[in-house]
Amino acid sequence: MKIFISIIMCFSWLVLSAVAEVPTLTLPEAVEVYGNGLNSLAFVVKQSAVSPEVERSLRFLIKGAPANNPPVFDASSKLFFWRPEPNQVGQHTFTLVAKDPLGVQSSGSVRINVLAAASPEALPKGWQDFKLAEKYLVGRKYLPSSNYLQADIAARPEYEIEVLVKDSLDENCLLTYLPKEGRNQVNKTQKTATIMLGGQYASDSIKTIRRDLYEDLFNTLDLVFKQVESVKIKGDYLLKDFCLSNKLALISAAGVDEIYVPKLNIAFDDRYYEATLYSQKEPMMISDIPEIKVDLNTSSGVIWRRARLFINEAEYSAAWGDFSVVVAKPYKDASSFDVDYAMYVLKMSAAKKLPFGEHHLVFEVENAYGQLLSLEAYARVVTVPTQLEGAPMVFPSPFNPARDSEVKIQYRLSLQSNIEVVIFGGDGSTVMKQRYSTGDEGGKKGLNTIVWSGKTDANMTVSNGIYIGVIIDRDENRILDKFRLTVFR
Repeated sequence: MKIFISIIMCFSWLVLSAVAEVPTLTLPEAVEVYGNGLNSLAFVVKQSAVSPEVERSLRFLIKGAPANNPPVFDASSKLFFWRPEPNQVGQHTFTLVAKDPLGVQSSGSVRINVLAAASPEALPKGWQDFKLAEKYLVGRKYLPSSNYLQADIAARPEYEIEVLVKDSLDENCLLTYLPKEGRNQVNKTQKTATIMLGGQYASDSIKTIRRDLYEDLFNTLDLVFKQVESVKIKGDYLLKDFCLSNKLALISAAGVDEIYVPKLNIAFDDRYYEATLYSQKEPMMISDIPEIKVDLNTSSGVIWRRARLFINEAEYSAAWGDFSVVVAKPYKDASSFDVDYAMYVLKMSAAKKLPFGEHHLVFEVENAYGQLLSLEAYARVVTVPTQLEGAPMVFPSPFNPARDSEVKIQYRLSLQSNIEVVIFGGDGSTVMKQRYSTGDEGGKKGLNTIVWSGKTDANMTVSNGIYIGVIIDRDENRILDKFRLTVFR
């Protein structure tokens, strides 16, 4: 009898021990996601600490999951992942159950509200023949899916993140992220890319990884991202938070704590636009062919390729190469998807002059979370004639064609213009006539240096004497200034 009681007590102790060891599971109370077959939600299920033996013995199941397109739970990384279809719009409650071999279990529930979303539009005709930059822009418009990945993770000592995605042709592509230094490894035949995050991510302290899957797929494999298929994390790591999002909204309870909004600056012909001084009622006066410069600094990074400048209805895009100059400083390394400094310069050409009157300008750029950052400016184009700043300079003076290979004429323009330089002899004949286009040397804003060999159009070297030159604004048919050239051989 005593032996039987002892066995019962031992069995009860084992059961109680097992009950004490089964972890508690904590899931977000409520999560929202768009049900269009493209958007995904993913979050980390919090689990209390248990021994490695108990961890290995646990089995997980999801109650309330639909038979078609159920959510997925990865026991190793504790990632809960689901991409609902349009026919799954509505309220869903899923219960995640952890069960040990003795049948002892614990559970946690999450309420997921699948929101109705506009059905993705069909891709334009001839999509496959588009250029890469065109596909990039059109794909982002027609395939608005969850493409921003954020993970708060610590390596012990190493891990890798595998993200299986589909491209715009519905073919699988694998993006693998490693906390290492080195160059990215790309295999376009197998559609795989290994992206090096940098050695700083191999750390015992929690590091935040932010990636734009759309950018990463485009920059490595030249493919357009459509949707996430699965996310796996392998190795020895501690995963604190994880979320997927798109530009519409963060769709995980594991949101972003801090987003640093960069300061945007816009200047016209090197004159900064001050929002405190100018407005729609009091616009800034600018020329009809201004040099527009936008620059920004940010500690959280922006996607430089996604910058756009709207002037009234006209759009200028970095992805299309519309800006005259783009300077982008990588956020962390050359393979990084975002930058912490960028400058965009748009030089308006004489052929596309801004018409006289009011103009509304909006500059837009996105950061890694899909947050749209914008700056607007109000301007009024007035007729500002091109002027010479200071007197023209000629050197060497006197000019000896036999000794000097060329003579240089320098002048400084207040605005870029179409310029003509004419040199006349003492008898009034034309010995040199040269034209310079807007923005080129001779017609650019600022200092210009042009050269002359001392020979006429007939290839005759000019004789000794004093010659008079004029600098003409061709668009206005107006003489800006004159200069004197002395020739002595």
